[in-house]
Amino acid sequence: MPFLCEKDEASAGRRFVPFRLFASNGTAPYTGGSNNTMLASLNGAAQISIGSVSVVSANAGMYGFQLTQSNVSTLGSLALYTDNVANYPQHVATVQVVNNNPMSVQSGVVIAGGSYSSTTVRLDLVAYSGATVGAGNFAPGVYSGVSFSVRDSGIATTSFQAGNYSGVSVEVKTGGIQTTSIGKGAYSGVSVEVTTGGIQTVSVGKGAYSGVSVEVTTGGIQVVSIGKGNYSGVSHEILTGGIQTTSIGVGNYSGVSVEIKTRGIDTNSIRTASYSGVTFGIDNIKAAQYSGVTVDGAAFLSPAGERSAASSLLSTNMGGTTPRLFQQGWELLRNKVTISGSTMTVFKGDDATSSWTATISTGTATVYGVTPGIA
Repeated sequence: MPFLCEKDEASAGRRFVPFRLFASNGTAPYTGGSNNTMLASLNGAAQISIGSVSVVSANAGMYGFQLTQSNVSTLGSLALYTDNVANYPQHVATVQVVNNNPMSVQSGVVIAGGSYSSTTVRLDLVAYSGATVGAGNFAPGVYSGVSFSVRDSGIATTSFQAGNYSGVSVEVKTGGIQTTSIGKGAYSGVSVEVTTGGIQTVSVGKGAYSGVSVEVTTGGIQVVSIGKGNYSGVSHEILTGGIQTTSIGVGNYSGVSVEIKTRGIDTNSIRTASYSGVTFGIDNIKAAQYSGVTVDGAAFLSPAGERSAASSLLSTNMGGTTPRLFQQGWELLRNKVTISGSTMTVFKGDDATSSWTATISTGTATVYGVTPGIA
């Protein structure tokens, strides 16, 4: 009976071929030990050396040979010979390399090539190498390392269960995803077409909207419906009576004109703020610093203001074709004055810089100069 071995057998024990060797008389056991080379012929090809014979029990003539996976990588008959046993070469075994070894332990039923109708096949938990399984229905379960080929019509959208899908493309045809089916949530990369009436203003609730245009038609937004808040890019039309002064609250107003009638704004109603382009009629100004304010009154200047007013007075021209300032008259009385020949020079407060000059007419007395003293 031939020795059966599965093609590409992974277990070394199932590739060990046992046999007996006899002495040259053909009956006595060969006891010479393992000093022989194993020859092999695959499917009738020329013999080749594939290794050395192993000893199981030399006294009993029991020997064997360990085949490698490459020795059984081709289907067919592998004939084994010893090269020389006391000048007596022997054919020791024939190995049949098969797809399935019926002597091996099998799970389930081995199905050979053929056509089967109404047959249920169960794939046991084993390792399959180089096997293609065609299955028409996969039961619910977890599959690892299994590739599915979805052909022709692809996965129909009606067959998608709730779950997470990675690397799956879904084509939604014709009507697409209807807006009636979009619930609350965050959508990324989804385009929604709002047709005809668009989003109605009655359905826009409180929230932040980006890239949404809302058309307010006919009556527009009524002033009675504008509450407290910041409005950007919104134009309001105030008709007839305008904004009444009684309705202007605390806030910053830009581009708004307010008309104050009759009594105007009372001083007790002006709050601390910055006012630009506003004219007030006020009977009593309290002590404070005012910038850009024109006041008609008397006895109102601070010491700094009085100095400023005095400086302005001293810079006033007293008349004539040549400017004659009040300050220049005071310089003659208090500053350094020198006379050289018929020229008199009046100096500024530093007694070094000339302020103005005059021509001196002399009589019997000679004036050489005037040097100011200490006050």
